[in-house]
Amino acid sequence: MHIMTILKIELEWCRDSKGYELVEVPKRGMWIIGKGGPPHRYNPFEMGDVPLLAFANAHSEEKLRDFALRYGYLTKRGYSAQGEVRPPIKSVHRYHWDREGKITGLDRDASVEYLEGESVNEFVAVAKLFKRVLALTSERLPRSLSGDLETLLFNYGSLSDVGLSFNLDPMRRFHPVISPGSLISGLLVQLAQLAGGSSFKTCQLARCGTLFAAGGRSGLRADAKFCSTAHRVEHNSRNRAKAARKRST
Repeated sequence: MHIMTILKIELEWCRDSKGYELVEVPKRGMWIIGKGGPPHRYNPFEMGDVPLLAFANAHSEEKLRDFALRYGYLTKRGYSAQGEVRPPIKSVHRYHWDREGKITGLDRDASVEYLEGESVNEFVAVAKLFKRVLALTSERLPRSLSGDLETLLFNYGSLSDVGLSFNLDPMRRFHPVISPGSLISGLLVQLAQLAGGSSFKTCQLARCGTLFAAGGRSGLRADAKFCSTAHRVEHNSRNRAKAARKRST
C-alpha cells in the first residue's frame, strides 16, 4: 500500500469560552450557536488525529455540540473578519425570529444571513460521511461513496482555503506546512492523508459503533475490535449470557 507522508497542519482557531448551545430555529432546524464569550485561541491540529476522530464520531445533535464545545465552529460563518467569536444573534434584543425563520425587529429588512452559528443537520451529515471514509480499508473509494465525497469537496474543499508554506523547526528540520483557512478545511486535509489506512476501526459493541484509532501510539493493538477494555468486557459478557440462555432452553 502506498504510504503518504503526513504533513504538518497549522491553524490558529478559536472557540467560545462560554460554550455553545443547541437552538431550534423556525423553518431552519437545529443550530449550534456560541454564547458570546471571549475567544480561546489554539491550534486544534497539535492534537494529531484526535479532532478528526472526534468529528467523525459526531453523529448526533449532542455529539456535534460536544465537538463544538471542545473545538469551536467548523467554518468561518460564526466568526468576524478578525477571527473573533461573534455573540449569538438571539442576545441582540432588536432581533427575533418569526414563525417563518426570518429575523425581524427594528431592522425590518434583516434576513436569516445575520444568524451566527452552524446548521446541525448539515454537519451531522458531513460527520457521518467522514466516518464512512475513515472506516475504509482500501484507498480506492466504492462508487456509492465517491459521489457523496465529490459533493463534500465541492462544498468545503476549495483550494483557495488551504495554503502551503515551508518551515525550519527548532531541530533544524526543513518541512512543508499546510495552513487551512478553517477547521473543516484542516479536517479535510487530514481525511485525505489518513483515508484508506488500516489504523481506524469501528467498535464491535452493538450499542457503541465508535470509530477509533488502533495500533501505533493509540495504546490499542492493531487488531483491536473494541474502543476500550470496558466495551470488550461488556461485549464478551453479553455473548456469554446469550450462550447461557440458549443452553437453558
